[in-house]
Amino acid sequence: MIDFCASEDAVVLDDELDLIIQQIDMLFSTTPMDVIGCPNYGSAYERFIYDLSYPTSEIKRYAESQLEKNVEFFGNPYDVNVSVLNGEYNDIILLEVNIYVKGHQYQKIYKVE
Repeated sequence: MIDFCASEDAVVLDDELDLIIQQIDMLFSTTPMDVIGCPNYGSAYERFIYDLSYPTSEIKRYAESQLEKNVEFFGNPYDVNVSVLNGEYNDIILLEVNIYVKGHQYQKIYKVE
């Protein structure tokens, strides 16, 4: 992911944390079939939003699988927590990704609706 920068602040990202967050941002904002030549890249949370029978443990397992396959963490540990909020038309999933870099914890929360 170093050859493409989605940040408006810098042309090149060289900080591990910035690179990790950019990869996660791109993964969670892309759905399968969006990227030409890589039809399986992206996240598909629609089935979890509209089908209320999935437990949060299943959503967490899916998110961890997506991160493991698509994000280079440069050996830094991470964990994922999932919360589901009841919405008016569909549920809202909050994915909390905690990244541990050089003894510090960084948290990024993604809303999927």
